[in-house]
Amino acid sequence: MVRVKWHQNALDQLKDIQSYIAKTSPFQARRVVRLIREATRRLEKQPEIGAVVTDWAVRRRIRKVLREIHVFSYRIIYCVQEDNVHIVAVIHAARRLTVEMMGE
Repeated sequence: MVRVKWHQNALDQLKDIQSYIAKTSPFQARRVVRLIREATRRLEKQPEIGAVVTDWAVRRRIRKVLREIHVFSYRIIYCVQEDNVHIVAVIHAARRLTVEMMGE
């Protein structure tokens, strides 16, 4: 079983998502964050479950295989390295992924 590690920028993005949703529904904000965290914990047992990220501009600059899973309309971007899953970004699916979003 692998360990899930959150990068700081992904944690910051998750906080921003919670703050944005909480403006209209604090309950839904907590629910979305809880479901995102639960989805990342499932990666401990099945780290390869996510689809490979196909954003060409990002793949060209990042020399790692990035994967993604979805919770509602949010993309959880991660990479698997040895015995670790690194959560590098959590973004709305309508947004285009950039290298800067991953703190690279």
